[in-house]
Amino acid sequence: MTETVDLAEKRAAQRRRMYVSGHLPELFKERERIRAELHAAVPQLKTLTDQLAVKNLRNRISYMRQRLPLLAAEVKALVDERKALLETIRAARESAS
Repeated sequence: MTETVDLAEKRAAQRRRMYVSGHLPELFKERERIRAELHAAVPQLKTLTDQLAVKNLRNRISYMRQRLPLLAAEVKALVDERKALLETIRAARESAS
C-alpha cells in the first residue's frame, strides 16, 4: 500500500517538477526584458518634454523597479521547490527499490 502511495507521490512530483522547470525560463526572459526596457527608459526620461509622457514613463519605471525583486523572489521560490521535488522523487525511487 505504501509503495503505491510513493509511486503516486513520485508521479505528482515529476509532473510539478516539469511545470516548474518549464516556467523558470519564462521568468528569466521576463526579467531580462524588464532590465532592457528599464535601461532604455531611464535615459529617455531626461529627453521627454511632454508632462503626460514623463508621468507615464515614471510610472512604468516604478512598476519595473518593483517587479524585478518580485521576479527574483519567484525564481528563488521555484528553484527551492524544484530542489524539494527532486528530493521527493529520489526518496520515492529509493523506497521502491
